[in-house]
Amino acid sequence: MKSARVATLPKSAMGRPVESSGNGYIIVLTLVAAAMSMYSMYSVVIVMFGMLPGLIAMIVDQDPRRYISKIVLTFNATGVVPYVVKILSGSGSGSVAIEIIIEPKTWLTIYISASIGWLVYWIFPQIALFLNNVKTQIRLQKLNYDLDKLVEEWGDEIKTK
Repeated sequence: MKSARVATLPKSAMGRPVESSGNGYIIVLTLVAAAMSMYSMYSVVIVMFGMLPGLIAMIVDQDPRRYISKIVLTFNATGVVPYVVKILSGSGSGSVAIEIIIEPKTWLTIYISASIGWLVYWIFPQIALFLNNVKTQIRLQKLNYDLDKLVEEWGDEIKTK
């Protein structure tokens, strides 16, 4: 009977797993933009200029796991997608698309959603650290309380040893 082999990640010469360089995101974005341009060029304008904060995050992100890119691109896409859907589901005339593109509220919404992604990246680790410290302090207080109860029950011999 043959033994089943578990698939492994490709490894570099140093023995560490090979990490993604982010080129896959760019290729997918290019293919999506090409497909959308066949239907509406205006949607490509929204995607190209709307996803700039995500592109900047990809350039800035040097971490092998690319957390900044993933978070900012996700939040950035949530700001862009509703406008792309409005343009693509429009009656086909460019007037609705142009109205969306020249509206400052559109760009404000898109860039605020990307900035929320940056905020999440910076603030959530601080919140997790704070909560972990609170949990540690509560645990420490409980252990001190238990130690005091043991000292009352058994005497000071425990502390002196």
